[in-house]
Amino acid sequence: MDVSSGDVDEPDSGWGGCAEDFYVVADEAEPAGARCAPCPDGTVNKDPYASECVVPLKSVSAGRDRGCGILRMTEAHYCWGNVSDPTPLSFDDSRKFHSIDIGEFGICGIREATRRVICEPNSLENVPLEVIGVRVESVSVGFNHACAIREEDSRVICWGNNDYGQRDEIPTETRFKSISAGDSHTCGIDEEGYVHCWGDLLGGEYSGEPTGNRYEIPPSDKFRAVSVGFSYACGILEADAKVKCWGVPQGGSNMSPPEIAATSLSVGRYHACATPTADDQGVVCWGDGGDDLVLNSPAGGEFRSVSVGFNLACAIREFDNKVSCWGSDYAGQVRDAP
Repeated sequence: MDVSSGDVDEPDSGWGGCAEDFYVVADEAEPAGARCAPCPDGTVNKDPYASECVVPLKSVSAGRDRGCGILRMTEAHYCWGNVSDPTPLSFDDSRKFHSIDIGEFGICGIREATRRVICEPNSLENVPLEVIGVRVESVSVGFNHACAIREEDSRVICWGNNDYGQRDEIPTETRFKSISAGDSHTCGIDEEGYVHCWGDLLGGEYSGEPTGNRYEIPPSDKFRAVSVGFSYACGILEADAKVKCWGVPQGGSNMSPPEIAATSLSVGRYHACATPTADDQGVVCWGDGGDDLVLNSPAGGEFRSVSVGFNLACAIREFDNKVSCWGSDYAGQVRDAP
């Protein structure tokens, strides 16, 4: 997205850089060798010496070969990477979105006005009527199933593949405040802060001894957040914001989390990332995602959220809400990020 064009305006007096929402344009005719131009509509700039403006995002979600976010200024969606066939959520670009989530192959969003779920055509099989007609608080998309929390009673509804009980084994009497759909299973945090999971748990998703074909409850601590990957999950503890993980990582990779307190986290198939509470720590990643995913995460700065996909990760910078992405770039999912 080209955000470095616009009509040129006069620079600040004394040339101390540009005012907020202006950017620097080289101009040899000016005494300072530069002057300021206003940011195009929908973009911002808080750095007085920056040569371009940024597209601020309210939220971001990373998938296999594409990313999507909610634009902070308009609450419309914006997607990049492999978005040509089909274009994600292209039914009406003028409508505002509350949230968007991308799984490995599917994508769903929640309309701001109606709080109804809308999913990309031909993904996740057919969205059932009981989902289409219900107002929801949040939605999470896994490998080939998705789940949402109903607004009216905080209970969970799921759709898509049901080979491992992704739809049938939901704790129907439990009220949830957050959910995360993984490969063939889902975990959620109830209103008291405890984690519940259902679906295919044969990979050792839970710590503890197996009972029949299912593993017992994950750590009995209370959690602020939980994120599910292939057969591995992590959460942020309520008590001290430390990261705690359990399960068997895909391929047996080392997925021991770092000793950090975090504001957000996200688990992918092979690796996980978190945004530390400490200042200027960037995004911390671990696991077996290769150098592109684990070592190329932002090393400094402050980020307020992170999302990890199959071979892509993205985070939103605290300073100006700009998104940074890293990982595989074969479909432009890194280089085309706004």
